[in-house]
Amino acid sequence: MIANSPHQHSVGMFAHQIRAAVSRLVVLLIIVCLAGCGTTREKLATEQLLMSDAVDRAVAHIDFSPLAGETVFLDTQYVRTLKTQGVVNADYIISSLRQQMVLAGCLLQDDREKADFVAEARVGTLGTDSNEVNFGIPASNSLSTAASIVGASAPIPALPEVSLARKTYDLAATKVAVFAYHRESKSPVWQSGLSVVKSRAQSNWILGAGPFQRGEIYDGTVFAGQKLPAFGMSSHEVESLEQAFRSPSVMSAELQSKLMNNLFAKEDDPAVRTAQKEERTDDANPTDKPADSENSTPPAE
Repeated sequence: MIANSPHQHSVGMFAHQIRAAVSRLVVLLIIVCLAGCGTTREKLATEQLLMSDAVDRAVAHIDFSPLAGETVFLDTQYVRTLKTQGVVNADYIISSLRQQMVLAGCLLQDDREKADFVAEARVGTLGTDSNEVNFGIPASNSLSTAASIVGASAPIPALPEVSLARKTYDLAATKVAVFAYHRESKSPVWQSGLSVVKSRAQSNWILGAGPFQRGEIYDGTVFAGQKLPAFGMSSHEVESLEQAFRSPSVMSAELQSKLMNNLFAKEDDPAVRTAQKEERTDDANPTDKPADSENSTPPAE
């Protein structure tokens, strides 16, 4: 019978210590998992909600009231070049802008030649970002690698992630701007300024339980898709401009009558329409008035 060498004995002791450490970590992992476990499988809906919310709020802050009662053509050539995937695309932005213009009392025209003013829109930003923070022990295969180096008889599996707390943060941002000019004279009449909005959503897991979700797209705090009334009021206070854009509404009969009369007057009375165009053209491009007849030099005999 051959006795084990000191080297073989030390290798066996090391392998035994590794297996004992793995066993303790597995027990700790089981305890953590018993506290709760929640996983978000897909985030496509969250991303689309964040992007559409950012577009809605950015458009809602654009005030088209200076163009109320005027015939306006919405020029979308610099919006249609936007390339995105999903339902939040150029068409969604254009429809949102048209809704806001109608809400402000603009008389939208599909034919550019029938409008007195042209409103040109552009989009500078439309996208999402995401990051994640994990408080705990990350997944590792260092022990299995060490065991294979020393020649342990039994393979040691890789250590799974042990998460005490985890947080994910998603953000969507958009930037929209519109300006208007007189169609014939090309003189500028109005600009909206830059409307920049960020929409945020945050998900938290504690000892595996979650997600606890908060943000502009949620009404208060939500746990696994269900609202938690005990957590208080909504995490996002909707501004009055945003509320007017999102809420169902019907224009008053007085406003409808005023807009329609204004439109019919321009369509049915060419003289009025021509006079209005000449007046705006004169205001945009003033010229010197002819000299008074009394002060003019009489023709020579």
